[in-house]
Amino acid sequence: MASLYVHAANLCFLLAYLVRDILKLRVLTFVAGLFLLVFHLVLEPPAWGFVVWDLLFSAIQIVQIKRLIDERRPVALSPDERAVHRLAFRALLPREVKRLCSAATMRELGRDEVLVKTGEEPSALTLILEGEVAVVAGGDTVATLRAGQFVGEMTFLAGGKATADAVAKGPARVACFGRSELSALMDATPDLRSHVQATLGQDLVAKLRR
Repeated sequence: MASLYVHAANLCFLLAYLVRDILKLRVLTFVAGLFLLVFHLVLEPPAWGFVVWDLLFSAIQIVQIKRLIDERRPVALSPDERAVHRLAFRALLPREVKRLCSAATMRELGRDEVLVKTGEEPSALTLILEGEVAVVAGGDTVATLRAGQFVGEMTFLAGGKATADAVAKGPARVACFGRSELSALMDATPDLRSHVQATLGQDLVAKLRR
């Protein structure tokens, strides 16, 4: 009779090897562990050493299953976060967008408000959410940036100081990602770093083509 628990555990392990979804795999191995726990308890005498290991593995599985469920729970984005997602970071999951936006400050700009000054190192990487920003060099407007484009991506990627002013042409709304906050977040999340750098590279290439 006791051997049935072992067979049931092995069947769960077999099914776990066949599934691709990590959550299903975790659940199946957890159930297999429970069968092994019962098996070790019904032995005469109970195999207490194995029972302790079974309990430890089961506790670890519960923690991992909870983490996976939490990660898959729908995330509600604010209007600004949805704009960031839609305009620049569509490849990111909503949860990743929310984490990215934790390094950002949303700002309203008035007409002629200076966002970046020539000769200064921008303190933030800025994404335009609404409105237009003029790039002014030597008193002339050399480019107009619109929603979905970045301000200061060159200095963020390569370092150095701004070579032109960035001035709001009218009322605008922007997401300012603090340089230190964003860098720390990217250092802690390599996948996020890859997405951010790829997005900035695409934006820079598009500007150079224009």
